[in-house]
Amino acid sequence: MAAQPEAQLPAGAPPAVPPRSANRQGHRSLPWVVGVLGIVLTFSAYELLENVAARNLALRAEDQASTRTAALDRALANVIAVVRSGKALFDASEDVTREEFARISQALAAGVPGLRDFCFIRRVTDDQREAFERAKRNQGLASFSIRDYAKDGTMVPAARRNEHFPIDYLEPTPSLDVFGYDLAGSPRRLAPLQAAADHNRTTSDVSRALFSDGRLGFAIVAPVYDVPDPPAEVPARRRLLRGFVGALVELAPFVDVNLPPDRTMQVVDTYILDEHDTVLYVRESGAANHLSTPAEIRASAQTQRTIGAADHKWTLMFRSHLTSSAGGRASRLMVLMLGLALTTFVVLYTRRLQYSEGRLEALVEARTRDLRLTHEQLQQAQKMEAVGRLTGGIAHDFNNLLTVVMGNVALARESVADEHVVSSMLDPALQAAERGADLTRRLLAFSRRQTLRPSIVRLPELLESFRPLVARTLGEAVVLDVKPNDEVWPILADGSQIETALVNLCLNARDAMPGGGRITVSMENTVLSAGPSRADADIIPGDYVVIDVEDSGVGMTDEVREKAFEPFFTTKPIGKGSGLGLSMVFGFVKQSNGHVTLTTAQGQGTTVRMFFPRART
Repeated sequence: MAAQPEAQLPAGAPPAVPPRSANRQGHRSLPWVVGVLGIVLTFSAYELLENVAARNLALRAEDQASTRTAALDRALANVIAVVRSGKALFDASEDVTREEFARISQALAAGVPGLRDFCFIRRVTDDQREAFERAKRNQGLASFSIRDYAKDGTMVPAARRNEHFPIDYLEPTPSLDVFGYDLAGSPRRLAPLQAAADHNRTTSDVSRALFSDGRLGFAIVAPVYDVPDPPAEVPARRRLLRGFVGALVELAPFVDVNLPPDRTMQVVDTYILDEHDTVLYVRESGAANHLSTPAEIRASAQTQRTIGAADHKWTLMFRSHLTSSAGGRASRLMVLMLGLALTTFVVLYTRRLQYSEGRLEALVEARTRDLRLTHEQLQQAQKMEAVGRLTGGIAHDFNNLLTVVMGNVALARESVADEHVVSSMLDPALQAAERGADLTRRLLAFSRRQTLRPSIVRLPELLESFRPLVARTLGEAVVLDVKPNDEVWPILADGSQIETALVNLCLNARDAMPGGGRITVSMENTVLSAGPSRADADIIPGDYVVIDVEDSGVGMTDEVREKAFEPFFTTKPIGKGSGLGLSMVFGFVKQSNGHVTLTTAQGQGTTVRMFFPRART
């Protein structure tokens, strides 16, 4: 059988279409891939910005928590300061009347929201009880007696005890039912009193038992003793206890006023717990998940701060309901449709973040400025100390050299017979050496190395002898008004150096009044107490006598005031002053364990205050 020939395509027929390759399929899907990638990138960028917003929100929440905590801490410190001011009244006087207590209570308690009672609780031993009750009845409280609450809520005479702690004074709304209530009859109320008395410190107590209607309140009490410095032994201290000054504050109004809501933190919950995990305060924004137990609060709180309430600690906790998605109102579909406008969106969103960050930077800048100011004050104090040490060393050595020079000049005067040589050469040399010795004495006074002869000084007597001497020196154009105060305490200081300091201050005041004026020298007693706001931390708290030298002169600029106590600084023309007057006053008062302040303003005169410690005689 013959083989068949292979079939051939007709001439002019088109070639067969080949199958589509995978590469060409990929090119067609590229737009979809780009679209998907664009969507992914758009949502990724959006999520990234939302995370940045959330972090910024967290920073704002932290700052808001710090601000609120600082506000409540200041408010608590204010309550403690009110109680300590009341204590200072009783420390200063052993016989404070009810009218005096009412006046100071109105002044002190005006700025304390939620303050219900400001009182004085007197310690009365059992053998003093009858005399104390009789004295109160004679003062107009006809039915007064030391009483306890009975089980039915009525007031009955207190049981016999070794000591009683009745409420003696009560402001601002005195209630006759409360006068005489013996806190010693309630172990719950007695405990903070005993802690305050035994440790000589201000104590606090938080309880619902403080108010008869069960509202939560806290009390701050400070002990008052018969002596300024009670002994360290507890039994001896208890015997000298006179009573307590206390403030009773309703907690909720107090916190509400001092933690006002902020426009940027409308959905923030605030909780306060004490050191025993007792919930003291709750303010929630109305969220459904109400928290009531300490465990729930600690688990949900995002920010925590701690403040001191006298001898106890309060923990503030904050919970925010804002989330990162709350900042963006556009939906995912809108973000997808506006993908081409992503750049504009990022710019606007970044501007929003920059505004928020700018506020934080302004806060940081303000705090940095405060730190810089504190640093400058420290540098100024260190500079004055360094200048004092350098000046004292040089003056001490120079004084030794001058002693040798003056001794040799004096020997030369005795050995030289020629009066012309003595008057023309040796006398001027001796005078120059004496002026140098006077200069070294001033330098030693500034550096606190001069030799002092302290003794008991009674300032009224010293000023009486000082007045005629200085009045002649000042001239007729200056009126010297000296106001002795026979009530001021005696001080331990060098009387001659006090006169020298007063002369220097009066002469400076005269030079500040070229057209004449008035110089007033006065004195008073004062008590300085330690505190966190004290500008000069080296001041020892205690009793001081203040001497004020006030003039009606031209005053000083801020620049001159900052350098006023520096040695050799003067605004007088050359030859009119050495610049050592105020620096000598500064050194002498500091060497006498005192303190100097200078208050001045241009056109309003200058007042220099010298604080000298009270002499214990």
